[in-house]
Amino acid sequence: MSRIARDFGILILAFTMHSAFAGPVEDYKTGLENFREGDVVGAMTPLKRAADAGQPDAQALLGYILHQAGENDSAIAYLRKSAEQGNAEGQYNLSVMYSSGDAVPKNIPESMKWLQLAAEQGNSKAVNAMAQHYISGEAANQDSAEALSWIKRAADINHIPAINALAAAYRNGRYGLAIDPAQAAQLEARSLKLRGLTEAPKKKSDY
Repeated sequence: MSRIARDFGILILAFTMHSAFAGPVEDYKTGLENFREGDVVGAMTPLKRAADAGQPDAQALLGYILHQAGENDSAIAYLRKSAEQGNAEGQYNLSVMYSSGDAVPKNIPESMKWLQLAAEQGNSKAVNAMAQHYISGEAANQDSAEALSWIKRAADINHIPAINALAAAYRNGRYGLAIDPAQAAQLEARSLKLRGLTEAPKKKSDY
């Protein structure tokens, strides 16, 4: 065998091996690009190929799309596979389905389990939802150190309700915080800026 033929054979083998391993990832990237461009139909085929091959990002996105389309049984199957592989987006969207009772009986403890797992990985939607869980008063331990921790994490990523809750806490000492009007004012100013305001909206007069 000539050296050129041998080297060509090695290149073909390497390409074949690379394609075998990179296929699901490339399919996911193609599906994601199509989805971001608004071509949901074009996204479905490569996403399904990747998801069926076990790619967790593809499973999470495909599950989300199916959920939005009302295909809840298929959606939760893909989301569960993704979540069980530790994918934060899959965990978050699985939490949403348990919270709403789509395709499964509504189960708030199960929803919170997956939500917290996603939030602990830094998923911003999950972090904000965890903070909101305490801010809204849904949590049993709404004034705990854990509540403060999630509210601070959400405030750090500019979740306005968390910033407002933290500002109020610095004014009234909630969550065990020392009262600090200066810190409260800084947070209030940040909240206004994020909302595109320069000062707090004035209450309407009764006259």
